[in-house]
Amino acid sequence: MITYRHLQKVGIKIWLCLFLAIISTSAGNHLFAQNFYKERSGRNQTMGAGIGPGFIFADNGGIYRDLNFTLKPALSVHYGRRLNSWWQLRATAGIQGLRSGGDYPIDVLQVWDLRRSAFRFSGTALYADVMPMIQLRPFFNHMDRPTFNWYGGIGIGFLQASTTLYYSMSQNSPSRTQRLLTASFPVRSGVSYRLGDYGDISLEGSLILTMTDEIDGNRGYNKLGDHLINIQLQYTRYLKLK
Repeated sequence: MITYRHLQKVGIKIWLCLFLAIISTSAGNHLFAQNFYKERSGRNQTMGAGIGPGFIFADNGGIYRDLNFTLKPALSVHYGRRLNSWWQLRATAGIQGLRSGGDYPIDVLQVWDLRRSAFRFSGTALYADVMPMIQLRPFFNHMDRPTFNWYGGIGIGFLQASTTLYYSMSQNSPSRTQRLLTASFPVRSGVSYRLGDYGDISLEGSLILTMTDEIDGNRGYNKLGDHLINIQLQYTRYLKLK
């Protein structure tokens, strides 16, 4: 015979089961919401670093049409902040080795000697710039970015070159050192490949246009100024900032 006390016990058990089910569902939904938010909230800031070869385009930098010039290592770090689906503002700082190259004919060397221009040089350049960069395949959220993407931009910055200038081709050549600061206008472009949810690897080329023709100690021979060129393998990480 079913009594009121029996029904009361069954009712309490059912109520406890419903209560636990509600608590469990609520907690599960909350955790799901947290995970969804964690994965779907945009990581709008990035940091990265790159390494690769580079060279300088200069009066005595090399015979470029014959690919006779000297490659030196180039390193850089960068920080970026995404402005919208298309645009990112990026700050880059780097260092690149500098060295002359090429086998110039004797008549060219005689002209340099008459002008008291440097025959060769070596040193390093430090540079920093800020650049708006556009993406060919825009995305709103880092989780939705494409596997491959193209990006590029033009910026403004400065470059400091520290070089030793040599005034003959001999080992005992007279020399002097110089430090030169100039404005720069970098042009940068690259192709990126997505590595998981939070990382990209890219192949990136930079042309750093300067406002000087005196980094190499040889002025006016090619009438195009002195400019840096490098190609770097870059790794970029999407940051989680509170």
